[in-house]
This record gives sequence, C-alpha cells and structure tokens, in this order.
Amino acid sequence: MRRILPLLALVCLAFAPAPFPKAGRQRGGGHELERLQGDWSVLRTTIDGREFPPNEQMLTVRGRTLVYHASGRATTRWEIEVDPAKEPKELDYRGRRGDVVLLIYCLRGDELTICWRNDDNAKGRPVDFRGGDGLGVYILKRTNR
Repeated sequence: MRRILPLLALVCLAFAPAPFPKAGRQRGGGHELERLQGDWSVLRTTIDGREFPPNEQMLTVRGRTLVYHASGRATTRWEIEVDPAKEPKELDYRGRRGDVVLLIYCLRGDELTICWRNDDNAKGRPVDFRGGDGLGVYILKRTNR
C-alpha cells in the first residue's frame, strides 16, 4: 500500500493540465494591445513595391476592434490580436465573415509600421518590412490616443 500511493500521485501529476501561457502570449496581447490604442493617420502606403501619395486613410483602434477609414468614412472593421513575443511582432485581423489577415508590425513611440500579404492566394505572414511584390506596407502616425 505504501508503494501504491506514491505511484498513484506520480500518475496523477503526469496527467495534470498544461502550465499557463507565457507573458505576452495571451489572447489579445495584453499591455501591447493598450499601446496600439488610438487614431492612426497613414503617412505612407506601399503596395506591390509601388509607393502611393498620402491620402485621407486612417486606422482607429479601440479595445480589440480596428476600424479602417477612407475619406472620413468607416469602410472595414476587424477584431485584432497581437503577439508581441514574436520577432517581428505579429498582428492578426479577423473579419466578421471568418476572413483572417496575418500581419507583422513595429511600434516605435507614435509611429506604427504594418506589413501584410496583398495577394489572396499567398499563405503565411511577411517576414520583414521591405515590401515588394505581393506585399503591402503602411507607415502610420498616431494622431490621438
């Protein structure tokens, strides 16, 4: 009996639940998501390696919702999740119809750079911010928290 109890305890520990996720990996990104809050004006847009002049594009982040504005009108709404533990940091846009856009981002003070695959057939995330064929890059400036 004395040998069975320690063996039983060992078996129970073997099937214990997994540990909590590491900091920064929780759904939504915690503190990093707070840093993205506010209004962001698009300073520069590069699509497929071609740069476009600045226009009236804007992104607004409130909570876990990102709204894209063009010409002062909300055009697209996404739920966002961030993973700041990755390098480069990862950002996911999730649409209401189940569509997902996988991005990378860099946040330095009040400047935000995001990069995404601009090809519906492409898989995965971009690996850097250089842009080029099949990629889109925004450089944004915070206008309001």
